[in-house]
Amino acid sequence: MGSNAELTIVGNRPEPWDDFVIFMKTHHIDLKHEITAQATAGRKVLAFHAPIHQRLNDLKNSKNFDSIVCEGLFSVESWPLLAELLKDISGQRFEKLGDLMQNTKDARVVTVTSAKKRHELKDEMVAHLKSLKVRTTLTDRCYQVAEEMLMNAIYDAPINETGQSVYNHMSRKDEVLLKPEEYSTFEYCAKDKIVAISISDPFGGLTREILINYLDSCYSGRAGEINEKSNKGGAGRGLHIIVESADLTVFQVKRGKCTRVVSYFWQKENPMGENPQLSFTYFD
Repeated sequence: MGSNAELTIVGNRPEPWDDFVIFMKTHHIDLKHEITAQATAGRKVLAFHAPIHQRLNDLKNSKNFDSIVCEGLFSVESWPLLAELLKDISGQRFEKLGDLMQNTKDARVVTVTSAKKRHELKDEMVAHLKSLKVRTTLTDRCYQVAEEMLMNAIYDAPINETGQSVYNHMSRKDEVLLKPEEYSTFEYCAKDKIVAISISDPFGGLTREILINYLDSCYSGRAGEINEKSNKGGAGRGLHIIVESADLTVFQVKRGKCTRVVSYFWQKENPMGENPQLSFTYFD
């Protein structure tokens, strides 16, 4: 990553603060603390420790800063994953999921080639996670999130040379055979208390505005409104389902080059602390 990442804790400082700062510094992350968020030119990351629906206003006003808005605690056992996530996000590294989880042995990486193929990919994911002793209640959630990730990667992500969507006007029941340059990468892995799945596409078209608008429409009871107005296929609830079904959601975008969405699920108690949901967002 080169120089250290400089990130800011906003709100309540996680404790023990001094130990937390020292640990992150050994991982090349310099943390500061502010009572309230202040936008500063050149910042790119917003992260918050709270259910996402409680932070929509923060998201709407989040241009150009790289803060962690924190309410609650980060447990010590979550620090290694947290450090890897922050380094990856800040450094725009797009590390493989197995590297982030520090478990390349059990990580799986597969290519997404068609709409019909996604059902096989989901079944293979469930079988693999169950072989790692992940319980059924959790694999059911992973299956639901994987469906939305794959649908977005197949129907929504691909664009043509002029930047126009290729497939998102189609019914989600219609078959799509992707071209090699449209293929996405689907990954999944489990380690200790954490299960993770991710999707990466080569387009980098998910913007901060798209994410906020879709989440806002769903949380305010207007799900589907955006797709109806723009003549898109699908129900318009995919991003909302991903966020609500996972315990930690990471959106990472390199505009025009890559979008990656990673969902994490806790197998036991929440290793990030007392709060039930921790969401990071990153936009180029």
